[in-house]
Amino acid sequence: MKPRNFYYLCFYGMALFRENRFLEAQTVFQKAIALAPDYALAHYQLGRVLARLGDHEEARIELEKAVSLDAEIPEAYYLLGQVYSKLGEKDKAAKALATFNKYRETQFLEDERELSKRLRESVKGEH
Repeated sequence: MKPRNFYYLCFYGMALFRENRFLEAQTVFQKAIALAPDYALAHYQLGRVLARLGDHEEARIELEKAVSLDAEIPEAYYLLGQVYSKLGEKDKAAKALATFNKYRETQFLEDERELSKRLRESVKGEH
């Protein structure tokens, strides 16, 4: 396999992850990062793999890189909180999880607004 498209590599790596083929997924995400070092989702996905493999220090590095490149990946904060906790960094874990919860609450409010809007529109359509 020699694809040069980092998106393809990321999708392939995610498929490998879902199949619990973590070492293969790790290699694929590393290739994706080599092609696009500033692609935050590749760093996040590699962090997921490393955390699953128990390499929490390397997972921390990748997850911190992911959120430094794109602060809008709530799942990265959640996993980073878990990794910090495993590394004994309780304050950092709490901060990362608080950031995740902030995004989750924001998303919940956005979902609620969208639901309210749809309900109002459906009620208007019935009259």
